[in-house]
Amino acid sequence: MDALDELAGIYGRLYDEMVGAAERWFGALEPLGRRLTTALPAAKPCCPEIPPPCWMPRELGTVCSQVC
Repeated sequence: MDALDELAGIYGRLYDEMVGAAERWFGALEPLGRRLTTALPAAKPCCPEIPPPCWMPRELGTVCSQVC
């Protein structure tokens, strides 16, 4: 059991180091991200409506009927 406990301790320390490294990495990138988002132009609205394809038959209008 001692070897297993030692292995678990090593894994725990490794995990803590990895989390710390990730926090430092993303902390260093945060100012860059803030600068990029303020420098980007305002988002344009979504693209306009896409017309129907030219090979589709043209619509002739709407037909209404009543069924009793």
